Order: sequence, then C-alpha cells, then structure tokens
Amino acid sequence: MVHARPGERRAGLASVRPTIDLDPTDVEVYGPKKEGVAFNHAGQRVGRPHPAVWAEAGVVLCDDLGSGTSDPRPQAPSLINRAIAALPAGLLRPIVRADSGSFDQKVARAALANGADFAIVAKRTAAAWRACREIPEDSWQSAKAMEAEVAECDDRPAGWPEGTRCVVRRAPVRSDELSGDLRSRRRRTIDPKQLALLEESEIGVAYAYSFILTNLDWEAVEVEAWFRMRALVEEKIKDAKLGAALRHLPSGFEAVNRTSMWSAFLALNVSVFLQSLTGADTGPEGRAHGKRLRRELIAVPARVFRRAGRLVVRVAPEHRSGVFADAWAALGAMTSYAGP
Repeated sequence: MVHARPGERRAGLASVRPTIDLDPTDVEVYGPKKEGVAFNHAGQRVGRPHPAVWAEAGVVLCDDLGSGTSDPRPQAPSLINRAIAALPAGLLRPIVRADSGSFDQKVARAALANGADFAIVAKRTAAAWRACREIPEDSWQSAKAMEAEVAECDDRPAGWPEGTRCVVRRAPVRSDELSGDLRSRRRRTIDPKQLALLEESEIGVAYAYSFILTNLDWEAVEVEAWFRMRALVEEKIKDAKLGAALRHLPSGFEAVNRTSMWSAFLALNVSVFLQSLTGADTGPEGRAHGKRLRRELIAVPARVFRRAGRLVVRVAPEHRSGVFADAWAALGAMTSYAGP
C-alpha cells in the first residue's frame, strides 16, 4: 500500500489518500414544536447534522440529521459506507478521521470493512491515563509546527482491531492559563494528578493530553500533524452555517429541515466545484468562503443581453479584471469545447 504522507509534494487528489472526516455539528432552533430536535448538553434546543466530508476536496459526501441527543456512533458505520461508496474510482486507500464523539471500536471496524484505515480521538479513561504515565520521558518527540510533544503509549481498549496504536500529544499548560471554571474543557485534558499539583502551585507547568487511536503505520509525529488538519473540516462546517444558511432549520417538519440541510451542503459543494473549475481557489487567498464567493463571483453587477444570437454579459468596470473575469474566461473556454 502506497502512503501519501504529510509534507510530500502531491500532483493532485488522485495522489493523496482521501480523508473522510466525521464531524457532527449542532444547529440551534427556537420552536418548541419542531420535529426531530432536542436539548443538547449545553441546554440548547438543536438539530444535529452528521456530515461526512472528503477533507482534501472540501465536499460533503453524505449526511444524516439527528437531534441534540443523537449519539454519532450508531450513525457512523452507515455514513462511512455511503461516503466511501461516493468517492470517485482510482483513489488511494481512504482514511476515516473522527473526534471523540465517534470513539467506538465499531466505527474503526466499519472503516476496515469498507477498505479504509482509521484515526479516532480516544476518550481520556483511567486506563489511558495509566498508560500515558508509563511513557518513558526520552520517548517524547517535538511535534510539528506547535509547542507540543508526541509519543506512543500501550493503551488499546478491549475489542479494538488488531494493530491499533495509541498516539499521544502533550502540550504545556502554565498555571496562569488554567481556568478557574471547573467545567473548563482544558481542565479535563490535564492528567488529574498533574492538575492537583498545578492548582496547589506545587508545579508551574502541567500538560494537556490528547489520545488518537489509529491503525496507520506512519511515524507518531506524522500521525499527529496530519490529524491536526482536521480543523479544516470545522472551517467547512462554519462556512455551511455562515455562507449557506445551515445556521437555520426553518420548518416545524423534520423532512423539510432535512431538505434544507442538504440544500446548504449542496450549496457548499457547488461553491467548491465552481472555484475548482474556474481556478478561483488557486489565488493567494485560496478558496473563498460563501460570503466572499457571492461578492466576487455570484452577486456581481452586470447587464445580460443577446447580440446576434449570442449571450453577452457586460459586468461593472470593477469586475472586468480579477477573479470574476478570470473565472468567466475559464468557463467560456470550457464551454467552447463542449459538444452540442
């Protein structure tokens, strides 16, 4: 099996192992009679889309809609099956990447059953803390592009596939960075023994830990650096909310809200396709979010008329060069080669 490792030069998507990110997100609603919604752990009444995103291409492959109490784990195997089936032929072996909401050996086995590898954030259990404390100090290596260190520990929860490894990252937390709020997420990432010493000012620095269970055979530092790119899918979800109206589930009927959700994700995908086809995502600012896309490519002032049987688009002077002009020329060149 050929691995496209982080840092390698890539000629295109076909030379990269496709990553499928599972990332549920909550969409707050306010109608108490809406179907298919519920209160989440933060006390918000929400619907919960469960998209599976092809990370490198930036497109949503499939999705389910749940409520604020929907557990991502039961939906994950079906999402993995549908997402991998939706990938184009000729790609390298996929990888399923997920946060701790999908921490379940059934999710890992579903990835393997569909011809993919997996990398899933593990919950910080007592067994994980014990294994972490046994890591020799000289085993820690500097992480790439951040103030942190990476190593492996021997934690493999019962039932997980043979060959599962546990990659650990630790990042320093200083006493003045520790929140006094006992509900703070950062506090949960610190070894309880270190946390007690930090709170009592017996040590000046503790470590926040993250655990990744994976069957990838890359170096631990490479696994951690690649997994950190999962933040890109969070940007896609944010763009779907702010740029394609996923911040609303407008109807009282669940079926209508599911259609609305898919409309938002289809708009997100069309945005990606449009920019890829026209080369608009190759500039210094990269791929545009929804708001910038509308300003630069869609909501452009212009006159549209026919002359001698040809469609003519005459845009405002400020758009006769730049992103829109380049995209319009690219689309014109493609359509000129199209058949009748």
